[in-house]
Amino acid sequence: MRDESQSREPVVTDDWTCICVLAADNDSVLAVAFHPAGTLLAAASRDGKVRIWDPASGECLRTLTGHTDAVWSVAFHPGGNRLASASRDGTVRIWDPASGKCRRKFEGHPNGVFSIAFDPTGQLLATAGCERAVRVWDPASGRCLRVLGKHSEWVYGVAFHPRETMLASASEDNTIGLWDPESGGCLRILSGHTLPVTAVAFHPEGTVLASASEDTTVRIWDPESGDCLHTLWGHTDLVRSIAFHPAGALLASASSDATVRLWDPLGGEGLATLAGVHMDAVTSVAFHPEGGLLASASSDATVCLWRSP
Repeated sequence: MRDESQSREPVVTDDWTCICVLAADNDSVLAVAFHPAGTLLAAASRDGKVRIWDPASGECLRTLTGHTDAVWSVAFHPGGNRLASASRDGTVRIWDPASGKCRRKFEGHPNGVFSIAFDPTGQLLATAGCERAVRVWDPASGRCLRVLGKHSEWVYGVAFHPRETMLASASEDNTIGLWDPESGGCLRILSGHTLPVTAVAFHPEGTVLASASEDTTVRIWDPESGDCLHTLWGHTDLVRSIAFHPAGALLASASSDATVRLWDPLGGEGLATLAGVHMDAVTSVAFHPEGGLLASASSDATVCLWRSP
């Protein structure tokens, strides 16, 4: 592990401070996720490994090995006792984050798996990958419960509504699908992006849905009506990841332009640009559950921890 927090001056940008830079053995970091209690940070890398960090000390606690290709997504179970990872090797693995042991391996995707998400109860797991469908699993048994298929191209991202029985999917066909994960029915398709949709995220209250796209924009939608409420412009390259602050007042977006932008998701205004730390595409963002810390992952093989004002 290389902790650069001692070797470089803190970078302050728009009142957010980069307090620590974590390095991942010189390979791209593709996804980050905080433990529900905020005590751990999982980082997925192109080298097929998942590293578990202590965000308070910057120490790498353990490295999870088993995937045979790049790990594209990670998600903690709402209870915090399990971590799911999705890989280009076509598998999903369930880990014990405390011991680092792999507890279960899911197979069923014909090719790589781009995205993974638990529902708020932890009883369902959704995955998206190199196919035109979303798969819904029982994470306890590893059984695929249903396949939701209506997209005409690959599906890049999935997210569960925090309160209702709804699942959103982001697709290469430029659309967002809204689904009933229990019945498998398609509720509606949202159109407006002009290039592939890379990620989706629900507001913590479920009042709006955010989407990121290769068209360099972030859009804010009403998931009930399907109306686009705001289009957020500012990034100069494709947007790869989005995450809501746990209080819902901020939305973070990560872009291949090497920046993180912060937005007012309800007002539709840009608030801050976090730049000058990552030297390559920013691939993922995640807020600490208490909201005072933001993690950003990059193709430059680092994770930056940003502290709020």
